[in-house]
Amino acid sequence: LSMTRLADHPGDSIAGFHVASSPLGAILGLDRSATETDFSEVSRRLREDLIDRGYGAVIGDYARQLAEASDQDERFRLSQLVRLASRYDARSTLRPAAFDRFIRSEGDGNPSADRVRVMNIHQAKGLEFDVVILPELNSSLAGRTNMLSARRPDPTRPPDRILKTANKKLRQVFREDKDINQIYVAEQSRSATEALCVLYVAMTRARYALHMLIPPSNKTEDELPATTAGLLRAALTNGDTVEAGVLLFDEGDPQWWSRNQQATEQSAQAVTEDISLDITLEPCGNSRRRGRRRRAPSDLEGHTEVAVSEIFTAGSGENMRHGTLIHAWLEHTRWADQIPDDQALETIAHRNQIHVADLDDRITLLKKHLRQPEILSLLSEDSYHEREWLPFSDAVCQQILDTDELQIEVRCEYPFTINRDGETLNGTIDRLVLLRHGDAIVAADTIDYKTDHVEGQDAVDKKVEYYRGQLEAYRNAVRRVFGLDDDHIATRLAFLGAGQLADV
Repeated sequence: LSMTRLADHPGDSIAGFHVASSPLGAILGLDRSATETDFSEVSRRLREDLIDRGYGAVIGDYARQLAEASDQDERFRLSQLVRLASRYDARSTLRPAAFDRFIRSEGDGNPSADRVRVMNIHQAKGLEFDVVILPELNSSLAGRTNMLSARRPDPTRPPDRILKTANKKLRQVFREDKDINQIYVAEQSRSATEALCVLYVAMTRARYALHMLIPPSNKTEDELPATTAGLLRAALTNGDTVEAGVLLFDEGDPQWWSRNQQATEQSAQAVTEDISLDITLEPCGNSRRRGRRRRAPSDLEGHTEVAVSEIFTAGSGENMRHGTLIHAWLEHTRWADQIPDDQALETIAHRNQIHVADLDDRITLLKKHLRQPEILSLLSEDSYHEREWLPFSDAVCQQILDTDELQIEVRCEYPFTINRDGETLNGTIDRLVLLRHGDAIVAADTIDYKTDHVEGQDAVDKKVEYYRGQLEAYRNAVRRVFGLDDDHIATRLAFLGAGQLADV
């Protein structure tokens, strides 16, 4: 963040000293003897790089270099920063300081370490926790007093009357003026309603346990305070005074944690035979806090564990960016004679925030890949009318071609969500070719593009085994969505660099 502040203003001596004193200084060519001229040169170079390549690419490159000088927790924070930088690209401005403000406003925490989180109620909106403790409930129900009170004839219309908010003594003067008094009363009511909404949000963040702490009542008070604590006392004790340390209300099982742990262990051993007919929401043992566990088909490929160090391997971000670019282009390519022109391909790259210096060379490489015989046949409609090319058994091919009304429908980046083994499986199929007879779908060809570098049949066979779980998930999705038998569904990998198709 100091680096981005230095990029925004080379005269920021604090940011410059911070960068020069850190491992980032050696990467940028700065040390503690750096002059204003040095800072100005680094600032100019950083601004140009951010504009040309985007924040995700630039921050990602520096993160990979800093990974060697970072411990495990710091590498995790670097990965969070890279993810936020990629999100920021869609809203980036010419001022790098805006990126610093964006990161600070996001406040991305470390869920692996923060077993206890302290936050205000507004920050907790949309979140859910096993246990919620509300220790400060003595705030006024009227909320913060606004400087102005307004009257609106309709909640969605502008106000037709605005008054300066008066104190309690001055309002006594306007008690006889119903118009003015109603405006003040309506403003108080609106503030109280908002305070109750905030209380509702706070009370509904808990999954299993909610603890609400209020101060003991003052015995000398004749009436309850207009606070959240006073509201709870009115509801739970009929306004009676209470001593410190007294439990006003208790409901539920205080040993919920042991019961929940037992239910989780039992659910892990249960076997659900037909999850499509009866879906049961059970306590989750993973990081997802609500509903059923979600997985992507890519989670089923290869090994389920990945070394964190591989994320920062030199070139890994470049390979991922190249794959994303190719998939974005192929999403707009239904057949070989419908490849977008160069200008359209450039537009697609920029729209997806993919910034590369050699874009023209990559466009040339894409067209070279698509001219390879097997890839060209894959993207040719005529291929699906040839028995020798269809990736199905002879019986299925006979059924497909035994008509003059064969219709071919291509769906690029086809999204799906299905239930699988007690989990929600959602993903996207790169290319789905549906073969129809009238309104009936008789077969489907499922293709997944791969930009992996492979040489030789042994390498292809290893990749096929690596991606088998992912392609089986695609087959399962197509079977469930379109009601096809397995022998009517082909699943194939298209290795674009090698120009080779592989059946899975």
